Formats: sequence, C-alpha cells, structure tokens
Amino acid sequence: MPQTRFRVEVVESFKGALKGSVIVNQQGGYRRAHNELVLVSGDDLLEVDRTYLIATLHNQNTGVHTLVPVLGDVLVETEQQLGEIITRFHGATEEGSQVGGARFAVQ
Repeated sequence: MPQTRFRVEVVESFKGALKGSVIVNQQGGYRRAHNELVLVSGDDLLEVDRTYLIATLHNQNTGVHTLVPVLGDVLVETEQQLGEIITRFHGATEEGSQVGGARFAVQ
C-alpha cells in the first residue's frame, strides 16, 4: 500500500501537543509503475490549501504520524462548521473523553 506524505501546519490542537509544521503520512497514493492512484476505502488524499480536522496514530519508535484511515481527515468547509467542531472537541477533551484531534492546514 503506497503512502503519501504531507507537510501540514497545526492551527489548533485538541489533544496532544503537536505544534507548527508537521509531516503526516496518509495511506494511499500513486503506484509509480502504472501511475495508478490507490486509495483506502475511497478515502481521497488530502488537498493542498484546505483545512481539515485530522486524527493521527503516532508511532513512538519512528516518530511518524499517520492519518487514521477513512475517518481521520474531515474537510472543514465553512467557518460555522469549524466553530461547531472546535466547540464539540474542546468540550469532549475537557470532560476527559478519549476523543482528540487537531485542525490542520495542508501546505
């Protein structure tokens, strides 16, 4: 399974301590031999200059952050949607929930 690396800018973190510019992997990408796009369950690759709420799995040994497949990247399309997401996630993390994530702008 190919993976694609993206440099993202952490705009706000809801859980964890990611800040600044971070490299994240997303499962899926192009197979060089045939220039074939391979996606995991139809999960489109991140798009540049878009804002997403993302969830990653962090590999402590390698330091690599990998997007949770399919549900780990939610495109934020409006300021209203962004406000609702921020309110919901701040509330969840303040209550001690295991829900977490961060808002990223893909560069």
